[in-house]
Amino acid sequence: MSDKYYAYIGTYSRGGSEGIYRVGIGDNGEARIAGAHPARDASYLARDGKRLAAAFESGSDKGGSAVALYDVLGDGSLVKRGEQPGGGSATCYVSLDGANVYSANYGSGEVGIYPLLEDGGLGGGQWIAHYGKGVNKLRQEASHAHCALTVGPDDEGKSYLAVCDLGTDIVWFYPREDGRVTLPGYAVRTPPGTGPRHAAAVDGLTWAVIGEMSCEVLVYNGYAGKARLVQRIPFARTMGDARNTASALRVSPDGSALLGAVRGEQTLGIAWRVGGEFGPAAIVDVKGKWPRDAQFTPDGRFVVAACEHSDELVVFQVTGDGLEYVSRLGVPSPTCVCFARA
Repeated sequence: MSDKYYAYIGTYSRGGSEGIYRVGIGDNGEARIAGAHPARDASYLARDGKRLAAAFESGSDKGGSAVALYDVLGDGSLVKRGEQPGGGSATCYVSLDGANVYSANYGSGEVGIYPLLEDGGLGGGQWIAHYGKGVNKLRQEASHAHCALTVGPDDEGKSYLAVCDLGTDIVWFYPREDGRVTLPGYAVRTPPGTGPRHAAAVDGLTWAVIGEMSCEVLVYNGYAGKARLVQRIPFARTMGDARNTASALRVSPDGSALLGAVRGEQTLGIAWRVGGEFGPAAIVDVKGKWPRDAQFTPDGRFVVAACEHSDELVVFQVTGDGLEYVSRLGVPSPTCVCFARA
């Protein structure tokens, strides 16, 4: 089988996991393991060109949560260029741009900002703390940062670091200029009990966020103080069931579709944009257990789902009707699917 796409797969260190896997996917959607790099609890990954960032959620070579930066070599192998403490507990998310690596600490609520050094290494972190609680006494007893990524520019040319705080039902927007993130931030409050988990830029001034607890995708127009909620799209077959928790939000490479995963009922949903709005989500069984993440291939032809509890990746083809099952591949405790950013 010749590989058309390559993805890096983050995993938890259990069930015989070897760390960060490199997976090749053929033009027919069949997948194979092409290599592995030792890493402990690398639960989230982000790639930008020849750099890969990783969040070590509960353990690292130095002990405790951490963030690492790797060089991606021509053969796909990884060389670590730097590792820094996560600055809190349960570092669960990373992203990167041309200036920094950003992280989110679910357990303690901080967001980390790590400068990319001129020598290719990773600088020490600075952290923004978050405080507060939400309406759900079990899940929202404190701040739980779950996402931090750069968005923009807006209609005034301003860019922001967008931060999802699941614990307080807030998406924060921190001004960003010349690689620096400044305070104060602007709070965009989602409906009570949403539990904002992951945000994603769609195009222009449109962005979306998925609610872990509400299992819906909220679509907004405008950033920071100009944000306006324009759509609420259910992404679970059974809304309001506390056993269901949404886990991932992705945008197709051409911006025409939103992809969401829901644990509990074990489903994937895809919603297409028609004109200026997204239609209702077409929902399918993921054919695995606990879809922790899902991602489009770079050309948007396939979707790869990471099913954490059934130790496998499941590949679907994107069709006019939704998602059609193609293949599966055994990978221990997969938690993240990371292709190179186009």
